[in-house]
Amino acid sequence: MLDKISLEKLKLYQELQTYQENIYSIHFISTMQKMSYSKLKQLLTELSVDLKTIDKDTYPLLTSTNQIFIHGWMPNTESYYLYLIKKSIPYLFLVECLLNQVSTLQEFSTKYFISSSTVRRRLVNLHDYLHTMDLQINFSKMKLIGDERLIRITFLLFLWLGDRGKHPQLQHFQIEETEKLSSVTRLSPYHDYPTAQSMTRHYAEIAAQRIKGKHFVTDTPKYDTVLKNNLSPNYSECISILEVPKEKQLAEARFLAWLSFYGPSFYYENDLLFHSLEELLQKEGSIEYLFNSKVLTPLLTELFGSKKMIKKQVIRMNMVNIFFSYAVFQCNTPTFSSLTCTFLYKDNPLFQELCHTIKKRLSALSKHRHFFWMNRCLTELTQSFAILLFPEYERLERKYVLHVSILYESSFTFFQKLDTFLAGIPFVDNHPFDETQLDTIDFVISSSETLAENIDPDKVIVFPFPNDQKYLYELLGELSTLYSKKIKGPLLEPLVT
Repeated sequence: MLDKISLEKLKLYQELQTYQENIYSIHFISTMQKMSYSKLKQLLTELSVDLKTIDKDTYPLLTSTNQIFIHGWMPNTESYYLYLIKKSIPYLFLVECLLNQVSTLQEFSTKYFISSSTVRRRLVNLHDYLHTMDLQINFSKMKLIGDERLIRITFLLFLWLGDRGKHPQLQHFQIEETEKLSSVTRLSPYHDYPTAQSMTRHYAEIAAQRIKGKHFVTDTPKYDTVLKNNLSPNYSECISILEVPKEKQLAEARFLAWLSFYGPSFYYENDLLFHSLEELLQKEGSIEYLFNSKVLTPLLTELFGSKKMIKKQVIRMNMVNIFFSYAVFQCNTPTFSSLTCTFLYKDNPLFQELCHTIKKRLSALSKHRHFFWMNRCLTELTQSFAILLFPEYERLERKYVLHVSILYESSFTFFQKLDTFLAGIPFVDNHPFDETQLDTIDFVISSSETLAENIDPDKVIVFPFPNDQKYLYELLGELSTLYSKKIKGPLLEPLVT
């Protein structure tokens, strides 16, 4: 939902958070960030104004002498991200579409002091994304047009990302009032997860607004794949708070029940629902069986070998839920992870490599007559699976790592402390120091510049205090930044051709 400038500011702010507390010149930061002086100063000027808006008492980021002051009282990255989202045109537009407080684009433009042409331009990315779900924006009437179920999911995810369910005009229900909505299913994948109640209340606010405007969801037998006999017989009472007309109650209740299975919704191993899903996967001749035999099991075996990952049922069953979600709509279906992580991973060659492996399996399955629909959303489905599998894949696949060596005084205590710390970082390989093998090492961590005087200074990280926890955290931040820069090499073949 962020425009190019906002994304650049957010990325810069994330990078600045990794620097030690100090005063830096713009020239130094521009060199480190490989950014022009003028471009960096423009972003820093806007960043400073933004941070002052978030916290008027914070120290200025850009000083009166045009220096950058990195300090410990800066708002955290999430606070800045939420600030940018809540002032973005796509977020404000979706809020107004839901609340129906402005009825035309001109009224919206007047309310937020921005021209109609600028609004349309800022909404291009949102428009294109919604198109992948067969949703359209009616600009003149401030409405979303398409499948009501996907419209509600769009509001549910996008608005949560902007305000975490805290929008002041969407506070009609208390959590205690919406608790019985969770009883619409006999058993839910996230029935006891800490955020489940907040998300349920958030959905209730959105559903109530849409129902009030006479927008209702449709029913489909495709839900039965995961619902079966899981719908509460007292579903009418469960959703009474939403004030649904009697003839619409079954469809609304079944959609709400199915939402608890939407996307990667399992959190714990050995969930009680795994058994019934496993039965579906083993039922020969079913589409679930084909998905399991042609994609799920062989893919996990190819990526992770033998039975190690197959035993991680929570990951396997979340892949099943993602697949079911796409199968219901037969088009792109957004999730929190796909909306947030694709941007973070898109330049990572290891993520691209994983996507290609997954896409090859899905492409083969999409040629089967029951899976032709996958061709409409092959890239999105591929990325949804890749985002789920990537943390484990990155941990096990050691192709892209930082190769480091330790050069310290003859003190095993110091060496052991640092060696143990580095061993716990998944993207670092620690090698014994060998002057003849420096070409294979990315960085040498040394206690002083003097010890490393014969080594290329660009490859030396001076770290004198291995017993100080604060400095260890700073070292982790520096290594993380260096790792990010290392993996930003040429991408593999693009996913979309």
